[in-house]
Amino acid sequence: MCPRKPSVNQDEIARRLNLARSTVTRILNNDPNYRASKETRQKVLALARELNYDFKRLRRIHRRRYARVKVKIPVRVAIVLQTGAIYDEGRGTVFDLNPIGALIGNFDLPGNTLPLKPFTLSITFLEGPLMQMKFDARVARIIVDDSIQMGVEFVNISEEDMQKIAMALQIPLRNSSSG
Repeated sequence: MCPRKPSVNQDEIARRLNLARSTVTRILNNDPNYRASKETRQKVLALARELNYDFKRLRRIHRRRYARVKVKIPVRVAIVLQTGAIYDEGRGTVFDLNPIGALIGNFDLPGNTLPLKPFTLSITFLEGPLMQMKFDARVARIIVDDSIQMGVEFVNISEEDMQKIAMALQIPLRNSSSG
């Protein structure tokens, strides 16, 4: 077995590009409040990939209303076009969950492709306390690593359904007006 090349850290990327570490951190974390030139962003991301930077280490929990809770729940997934037509449907697994979104992977979709047109996901839980609950979600992030994962945000979710998820995860539900 070939040993995996160790991952580089943000300090090394900053040093090699002669940038401040905070610049590298904000670019790698895709900080929406940070303005950097397209060229600088491209240089940081290219060097990070070249040096085998571990992108899984990035955490933006402080930007989320709720921390993700690790779970492993099978779901039925349908890719729904804006017209309402089903583009593809199959299964997946929710790995992280909170009352307003999820991280889904292990997709088993017959078409094995994503549409080029805008789409949403329809997600139905197949096990556990949320069994048969159905949520519509927009894709917030697509992660391509050894497999494809999608970070999704539930759309049009009721306070009651958010409460059900919070209870299933055994976490407190924050007042929606408190951000």
